[in-house]
Amino acid sequence: MIYNNKNFLIAYSGGIDSTFLLYKFANLRKYYNINIRAIYINHKLHSNSDIWIYHCKEQCDIWRIPLIIEKINIIDINSNIENNARKLRYKAIKKHILPNEILLTAHHMDDQCETFILSLKRGSGPQGLSSIRFKRNFFNTKIIRPLLNYTKKKIKILSKKNDLTWIDDSSNLNNNFDRNFLRNKILPLINKKWPFFTKNVNKSAKLCNDQENLLNRLSANDFNRISLKKNMLNIYNLKKKNKKYSFYLLKKWIQNNTNFIPSYKIIKSIYKEIINPNLNTNPKFIINKHIIKKYKNNIYIII
Repeated sequence: MIYNNKNFLIAYSGGIDSTFLLYKFANLRKYYNINIRAIYINHKLHSNSDIWIYHCKEQCDIWRIPLIIEKINIIDINSNIENNARKLRYKAIKKHILPNEILLTAHHMDDQCETFILSLKRGSGPQGLSSIRFKRNFFNTKIIRPLLNYTKKKIKILSKKNDLTWIDDSSNLNNNFDRNFLRNKILPLINKKWPFFTKNVNKSAKLCNDQENLLNRLSANDFNRISLKKNMLNIYNLKKKNKKYSFYLLKKWIQNNTNFIPSYKIIKSIYKEIINPNLNTNPKFIINKHIIKKYKNNIYIII
């Protein structure tokens, strides 16, 4: 499926995973008529980040791959820095990706396992447990993760075998970050006890994704009946559905309008206070800077 496309933009950090991805696609040009560009995002969070730019330039010159360099400023470094960095990173990539390009990222099987467990920690449902998808929409194009079937161990073996050079980011050893804590402390113990744990977690993530896709298709007609306009939902039609099913449709409607997946607690509160209120009040909810409120027989998201 990947090689039916022709133009790719690779998210390149200089680390081992994205270096292996870049190397892999540089070699594929021998067999497929594909065009590759790379983009390096400088988060300016590490004292060596400017030095890493030169490494990335050098590698891209060796493989004759054009490199885009973009700097981002993470203002709030005390509030979920990983999430803030990811949002700004994708925003920066959006500025440079061409309409006919597919974005490639180097997420692999171990990343998938970590994401699944972090979603469990948050109490996520099947959609959250779907974790990292092989392919998803990215603005007007797609993101594809070609390495999702590769373990970190396999990437290391192949990288050393092919004499690749990469950057080791010392911040990956900081176990104050949840993902690093899992990666460095917890998962090595689990995988020592159960060697197939990571692969089986990936199977579970895929099953959750398949289930979510199926439910999404089966609910399409019902969703169109309750969502008369993009930002307007009809309360009467929603209340005719089974309560748990109503929760799903409400979550889907909010996600479509806000790009935010609300928690079960939020959905339950909205249903109780707006969809099926016990008191004659007119409450409002603020989700991801959007306001949800009721007017007559509909609820609206004010964008």
